Amino acid sequence: MVEEVFSVPGRGVAVQGRVESGTVTLGVGAEFLGKDGKRASGQVIAVEVARQMVEEAQAGQPAILVVEGIHKGQITRGTVLQEEEATPAPGITSAEPSYSLSVPAPSEPYLGKAIHPSSSLGRIVLLVIIGILVILAIHHFQGR
Repeated sequence: MVEEVFSVPGRGVAVQGRVESGTVTLGVGAEFLGKDGKRASGQVIAVEVARQMVEEAQAGQPAILVVEGIHKGQITRGTVLQEEEATPAPGITSAEPSYSLSVPAPSEPYLGKAIHPSSSLGRIVLLVIIGILVILAIHHFQGR
């Protein structure tokens, strides 16, 4: 079950929790099934496990998934993520999803912070360093 949902501007929605069974792979379609039976579909565009960007998260691992194609309001605490159901061709019945997972509360408090965009303080420090380097380069070449 989903424990926390974050909006990531320009990326999509980050969903935090633990993979209960199967695996979640980067690039797969994902369908969220709410307690009320409503469904929301999107695509997994990033997977983070233990503060590392990875290709997949496996059963038992706390993870953060960034999903595009859905909005934060479509996913609530208690929503379950499952493999997106494919539309079967006429005359063909679809099988059960190859994986199913629920995303309960993670035990590590740092998980929700790793995907958020960088802080404005970090940007300011970077710009100041670049400015100092430019000034030093100008000073060096004028001294010749």
